[in-house]
Amino acid sequence: MLDLKQSMKKKMFKEAFFRRRCLVPASGYYEWEQKLDENNKMQKIKHSFERPDQKIFSMAGIYDRFFDKDGQPFWAVTILTQPATQQVKDIHDRMPLILDKDMETIWIQSYDLDYSELFKILERRGPELIIK
Repeated sequence: MLDLKQSMKKKMFKEAFFRRRCLVPASGYYEWEQKLDENNKMQKIKHSFERPDQKIFSMAGIYDRFFDKDGQPFWAVTILTQPATQQVKDIHDRMPLILDKDMETIWIQSYDLDYSELFKILERRGPELIIK
């Protein structure tokens, strides 16, 4: 996963951000919370996050072509992240950039928007989630 602001500034991701955006469908995602147990050992607790209003939702992604060590091309997708909502913050400081239905078309088709316009659209806070 990649921070939204980094994707627009880092040379490696900048072109993909403006030219190769995609939707990553999901029914949920996982985060691992790290806590000390009673023996002072770090344990990881898995939490599942889902939208209560949609069985399947879209996360903002970018894709690009890369080359492996043998020079063979392959495509890779990166999910963009944003600061966690208050609801998620106690478990993790970042979360995927989850798009509302009305934002999906704008995300994948708005190539004429400049950096600041697109960023304003994407600054919306993430949706309420069910944590399991």
